[in-house]
Amino acid sequence: MSAPPMPRPERLELLRTNPLIEITLLHRAMRLELEAMCEATRALAAAPANDGAALAALRRRFRAFDAVFASHSAAEDDVVFPALAACAGRDVASHAAAEHIDEVALVDGAAAALDAAAARGRCDGATVAALQDLKEKLADHMDHEEGEIFPLLAEIPERELKRMAGLVLGARPADVLELTIRLQVQHLEPALARHVLGTMCEVARGTRFRRWLDRALGAAAGAPAAAPAAPAAPAAPAAPAAPRRRCPRHGHLARVAAPCCGQLVCCRRCHDARPGACDRAMDARAVTEMACRACGARGPVGRRCAVCAAPQAGYYCGHCRHFDDSGAHTFHCPFCDVCRRGHGLGVDFHHCMRCNMCVDITQLATHVCTGAAGRACGACGGDLAATPDRVVVLGCGHPAHARCAAAPPGRCLVCARAAATD
Repeated sequence: MSAPPMPRPERLELLRTNPLIEITLLHRAMRLELEAMCEATRALAAAPANDGAALAALRRRFRAFDAVFASHSAAEDDVVFPALAACAGRDVASHAAAEHIDEVALVDGAAAALDAAAARGRCDGATVAALQDLKEKLADHMDHEEGEIFPLLAEIPERELKRMAGLVLGARPADVLELTIRLQVQHLEPALARHVLGTMCEVARGTRFRRWLDRALGAAAGAPAAAPAAPAAPAAPAAPAAPRRRCPRHGHLARVAAPCCGQLVCCRRCHDARPGACDRAMDARAVTEMACRACGARGPVGRRCAVCAAPQAGYYCGHCRHFDDSGAHTFHCPFCDVCRRGHGLGVDFHHCMRCNMCVDITQLATHVCTGAAGRACGACGGDLAATPDRVVVLGCGHPAHARCAAAPPGRCLVCARAAATD
């Protein structure tokens, strides 16, 4: 596989000193991923026999690439190009947006070609041509951006570039962020990959991103998974699961073994609320074992039972060991490193790097960004970054828990403290 040429020295120096290095060097990783998928498609088309497993893996790989590409294009359209127009006086958005529309059509065409290949059981010349056409057209577009658009970033002050980088990362969902990291670690030279990740950590300084990143990179590097639980011996089959009440907070039937005392409980909050049962607060992230909601067998905690493969809840987060079957939309924020109620970053929430909290995306422009002080609820004073509750903005502009904002109106604590020091 022929690698794309390294950027010219002056362009490479621009990338090294740019807080937006992640979004710029992602081009190289996407080029290499497309080339690898083209080679895999050609190999499948030339194979004498069908390989359904390899074709299924290729389709999953392409879906992951599509998610990364869509996120990258959105970051350019929503953050980079408007900033170039405002700060550098260069209107590149209209032409680039038109190119992005054409690229989406090419990506959709390649996805349809892979779907058709799966339906007939093998790749053919049309599948190869669709992937190759996408690779060539995207390479031309990326060359144009790297040669004509990215150098304009040098005209934007570094402080503004850092703010832009925060906007890009703060709108990226955890699953897409992990796919992006995997792509970069796989394809970029080790020194460049480390530099990209170091820059991302610097942009997200003060958040819990590094803690989340350590776990995500562990998965990307192939950390061994927990061993599957052995099924019950035939002489002593597992007893039918006793009827269970749903978790009063999250609505699921799964039970996890509390690492502090071994009791089977619904969740951390249910464990901590049981009077006299355990004198320690439960660490949900340390959970390793669960009891299946369907067969009752105990095994490694996960989305499905290791014995009967039954799903345990509609939502499961491997970072938080959190199950939810309440029907409420839930997502994991990689910067708060907790699960929150909502559709996700870039959909209805945005993580503000300066405040270090998730803000309702409709209130992003109006909330009072007060740095670390923004972590405190304006109504109750509690930490907003560590709670799964929805965050809203009070009339004064300061953030608060949604439940606190819905309570009878009172004086904002942040405003009161500020008034007391005047």
